[in-house]
Amino acid sequence: MLLLAGCRSANPTAPGEDAPSTDEGSGRGKVQVKVVNRLFSPVQLTQGGRPLGTVSRLDSLDVSISSASGEAIGWEMEPVRNASGAVLGETVSGAFSPPAPPGAVARFEITNVSGGEKYFAILLGNSTSAELMAGINMGLAPPENQWEKKCYCPLPPKAPLTYIGYYRLLEGTSIRVYRFGSDYSGPYDVWLRFSDQVDDRSGIVLLNVYAVPAGKRTSAAGGGGGDVLFSVEGLSAAGLLEP
Repeated sequence: MLLLAGCRSANPTAPGEDAPSTDEGSGRGKVQVKVVNRLFSPVQLTQGGRPLGTVSRLDSLDVSISSASGEAIGWEMEPVRNASGAVLGETVSGAFSPPAPPGAVARFEITNVSGGEKYFAILLGNSTSAELMAGINMGLAPPENQWEKKCYCPLPPKAPLTYIGYYRLLEGTSIRVYRFGSDYSGPYDVWLRFSDQVDDRSGIVLLNVYAVPAGKRTSAAGGGGGDVLFSVEGLSAAGLLEP
């Protein structure tokens, strides 16, 4: 089972299952564009401020646009919010230029890399008996500390994987786990050096917490020894993406 932040159920769609086309006929002077969204959030498409449609998470959409305008197609990820309505993580966006020749057909892919920067999506599970919350990129030195994010979203005991948004993937990126209600003070555990476990294109990383935070314990990807604080799940095993 998989939850979105705010405890809404999620039913992800595998890439390759195309949404209905917005094109009502090729028409003259039209360009056909297939937009593939690899992100775990829906994406809004616009051109010159005009809405073109919404691409569901891990899905695709066909759009038909005028070849005469020459305007780029912009995209912006729909914000992820917690139960109180606060935005979680970053709102990733970008743009791409459609082909000019009338009748052309193009395919564009939206991934976790935008503007030369990488982002990762956290799906966090809680296998402990305590209510937890996460903090991302905490304790970094300037200028990377500008990407610190505190979720303030409760993760109940024994909670399944819960989507809590996209975050900047930095050299020093970390995920801290605290007891919920601690206001991000007191004991925490931290997960480090997991860049190679972030899925290409989607940026998804699945993380299960197995130990109640007990005081600045550290777990690093590929490390050994000590308590098992976190485990990483495979995407295909979780049924999110095709193998």
